[in-house]
Amino acid sequence: IRFYTGGNNRRMDITSDGDLQMAAGSDIIQESGNDMNFKVSVNRDIIFSDTAEIARFVGAGGYLGIGTTAPDGLLHVYTASAGVTAAAAADELILEGSGSVGMTVLSGNSNTGSIFFGDDGNNQIGRIQYDHSANCMIFSTNAAEVMVIDDVGSLCLTNPGDHTRGIHFSGNQNALITTNEAMYFMIDSNNDQTDRVFRFGHGTATTSGTMIMDILESGKVGIGTASPSAKLDVEISDNG
Repeated sequence: IRFYTGGNNRRMDITSDGDLQMAAGSDIIQESGNDMNFKVSVNRDIIFSDTAEIARFVGAGGYLGIGTTAPDGLLHVYTASAGVTAAAAADELILEGSGSVGMTVLSGNSNTGSIFFGDDGNNQIGRIQYDHSANCMIFSTNAAEVMVIDDVGSLCLTNPGDHTRGIHFSGNQNALITTNEAMYFMIDSNNDQTDRVFRFGHGTATTSGTMIMDILESGKVGIGTASPSAKLDVEISDNG
């Protein structure tokens, strides 16, 4: 069945298979006020528009553009031109604007927001996560947690899942290197930035740890003592 308008202007067919075919370039669905339209263009693009085009699916490349008639990649969300096209190695998702551009991940306040990186061996081999319950940013490589930034600005380069071991840089306290063998090196041993001491010790790097050697800001070195009285002060305990 074929439908014509204005004499010989073929507009629509209904085939023997029950398919509805529209003439190329015709609006398939049009709101009576001519403000909302859905059409297939002559080059097989699918176009959604109101008074201006809203989104376009480019039939030739399989691209979807939101806010653009010429998407650069698989999904291109566009508000204004940035004056550059996306790199071919990273054009599956493109967010483009002429000013500041952002993407938001919203999560529950006791959950995590994540970006995962995967391959055919592991679908989360790399991760960037924000843990809202602990208010910390977590970075993982090779499916293992390797770096954490906490809510006071401390940076911890750590063993997988163990924030007590690794390298710690604190925004308002100390710098700390700890090992699985319970040895540590710490700057500013009392965590208040008043003594500015380089400390080597074992055990936990707190008041319960055992100091081995301190290097003071004054240049004095204490071995076995945290209060050296000379440039080099060595104290030996009674038990040797």
